[in-house]
Amino acid sequence: MELEDFKLAETVRASAHLAVTARGHRVAEKILASRSGGKLARDALRRTLLRWLADNPKVSSTEKFVESPSAAALGFQVTDNDVENEAEFLAENNLIKGIGVAQSRHAIRPSITMEGREALDDPGTIWDFIKRGGVSQHVYNNQFEGAVAAITQGSNVNHMETHQTNVTTAERAVFSQRLAAVLEALPDDAPADLRECLTDLEASARDDAVSKPSLLARASQAFVIAASTEAGREIMQQLGHAVSVISQ
Repeated sequence: MELEDFKLAETVRASAHLAVTARGHRVAEKILASRSGGKLARDALRRTLLRWLADNPKVSSTEKFVESPSAAALGFQVTDNDVENEAEFLAENNLIKGIGVAQSRHAIRPSITMEGREALDDPGTIWDFIKRGGVSQHVYNNQFEGAVAAITQGSNVNHMETHQTNVTTAERAVFSQRLAAVLEALPDDAPADLRECLTDLEASARDDAVSKPSLLARASQAFVIAASTEAGREIMQQLGHAVSVISQ
């Protein structure tokens, strides 16, 4: 009814269907033109690129986006340079990850990060989300700081106070599951010592004989190694989420 009220569409008597009027076509053209440049276009491209990566986890390169149905659905022309710019922007702000090559700014084997998924769910623009530090920044800080505090405390635990060093069977199960998820999400180029450290930690989580101080000490080693990697921030975020289970 609103389209008819504004004379943007009219009912075709023969079919009882709505048809766009000449005025409607002019308005649509102006809307598309407004999206083809400036902030609205950049945000639409960034958001659509993120959604495309979320829906296509095995895509080989962001270069493939240019000829995708998702790009065509934007309603304005998207060039390879446009996608390069936005892929680089998203990668720099930890919303996507991938392998960079010298000849191109496209991401090879790209994937959307946890931060990128949260940006998709945010009601504002992608840029607004980044300026605020991301929804997950508060979660990340709490988990990381809590985990570090727990690790520090764990190294100073009086071993006579065994009631403070116990980890329940349920906690071990959840801790192990979360560590397995961290391992599965590790990039292919992750350092071998980090993968080995996390594998050992995950196995220790399932061993009732390994105490909380020992688990926290091994987790601290994983944190140190992860911090030196290219994807360190995201790995530490995931590891902090896992360690929070036993850091209470």
